[in-house]
Amino acid sequence: MTSFIMNGAVVGYGRLPSPARVFQFDADAVIFWDGNEQPEFGPPYNDGASFPREIVPGHHGKSVTCLRLDASSQAFTETEFFEKRNATTRNAFWCAPGRADGR
Repeated sequence: MTSFIMNGAVVGYGRLPSPARVFQFDADAVIFWDGNEQPEFGPPYNDGASFPREIVPGHHGKSVTCLRLDASSQAFTETEFFEKRNATTRNAFWCAPGRADGR
């Protein structure tokens, strides 16, 4: 088992009939993140892919380790993570193909 959770962008957050293809994403798209399984935040493993807003820092201190489409990884600080998670514009977390705002 793993604690990594897939970004729901791969299925357009439930709006795509099948998973998006690799070439549809920007190279810096975050595809997996290490979710916080602490009980006070509820179960992050409720399905195969989650919305960015369902993930919180805490599994490894005050950061979230993310895996990008280009096979790189990055540990986002709590501040960096919440900036991207709470953004209303397209970014590495909100990156659903075919959606101007990435949602």
